[in-house]
Amino acid sequence: MLRTLRGGGKGWTLLAVAVGWLLLSGFRVVLPALLPAIKADFAVGNASAGFALTVLWGTYAALQFPAGILADRTGERTLLVAGMVLGTLSLALFYLAPAFVLFLLACAGFGLGAGLYGTPRDMLLSQTFAEADNTAYSITFGAGSLGAAAMPVVATGAPVRRPGRPPAGPSGR
Repeated sequence: MLRTLRGGGKGWTLLAVAVGWLLLSGFRVVLPALLPAIKADFAVGNASAGFALTVLWGTYAALQFPAGILADRTGERTLLVAGMVLGTLSLALFYLAPAFVLFLLACAGFGLGAGLYGTPRDMLLSQTFAEADNTAYSITFGAGSLGAAAMPVVATGAPVRRPGRPPAGPSGR
């Protein structure tokens, strides 16, 4: 069964899709772990910090159906790359945002990027691995679960220096 996952570039495709899902799944759940630091950095309360989560998950959910239509028109690979690029740019804005409104924009951008990735990911896997799609899904979703389990620990355990702000991390911030 594992042989059907390789050959003709299939192994690289599966690796790229799985690593992309590991990163997107991991970063989606990092935000709740960083809420204490976010609240301190931007001097916002629980409601505002919770709204940032709503923006991220709301934009992610809103893109599920349109992403399928867009993938049918432009191709899955194009949308997967677009989702990863948008997600990566949004992470840069998370890091550099000098104001909470820009942080919210980063949350929306990341939700959009992750939303663009999810549906085309499934379409590409089912088309590329028609004879072993359950195995390909298992590898991809396992990678996503690994990212979701590991990234919050990494994000809260490693102090981060952001421009103009003191380091955030396990120091209670």
